[in-house]
Amino acid sequence: MMKIKSLLLFLIIGVVFYHAQTLNIRKNSLEEQTYEELEKEFYNSPAGEINSKSIADYYLKKAKSEKNTTQIAEGYVMLHFAEDLPNALKYLDSLQYITKNSKENIYPARIYLLRGNLYSKNDNLQSAFNNYILGLKYAKEKGNKRQIAMAHISIAHLNNYIGKHAETAKVLRHYAYDTDYMNEDEKNSLKLNLADAYIEINKMDSAYVLIKDGLLDSKKNKDVYRYHQ
Repeated sequence: MMKIKSLLLFLIIGVVFYHAQTLNIRKNSLEEQTYEELEKEFYNSPAGEINSKSIADYYLKKAKSEKNTTQIAEGYVMLHFAEDLPNALKYLDSLQYITKNSKENIYPARIYLLRGNLYSKNDNLQSAFNNYILGLKYAKEKGNKRQIAMAHISIAHLNNYIGKHAETAKVLRHYAYDTDYMNEDEKNSLKLNLADAYIEINKMDSAYVLIKDGLLDSKKNKDVYRYHQ
């Protein structure tokens, strides 16, 4: 019995020591990275992963210690992704406060677009729509074409949800084919949603062309997830 107790105690100490060592290695690893490297690691981590939360926590702590307003703002953005609606909204309130005098052309539109995404994710479509409209307004004031596009596309998705499929298809088609500032992944996502909108308005031939092209392209690029989509 005494041997078993000793063995258990040894195992517990070993586990505690291992975790402490792992945390220390992880901390040292984060300290060696630039803000850009931390952002890249964070946004490449799977959603909800504990590792991504630790990156965001360290990022914000580092930014605050250096009184770096731009990076403090980015830290709030990163942290809001890992929280439930009430806490995520608090981080976006902090983002709004820290950027109230920002000269960057992404603010304040970015705040309203992120809020819109949060509300949309939590099925509060009216609040999502209201925030997307405000995001669109401020994006137009700052002349930020990508934010204007994101606002239009987000509103189009809401319209698709409530049955305005033809209006949705028009917006998605414009941004998938008539712009030069959307990347390939974004265009592929737009085409996927456009096919869905075409099916809803009975444009089966147009939907078929998009689906066929999507299957061929995703197979060629070995994108299994998009292939099954």
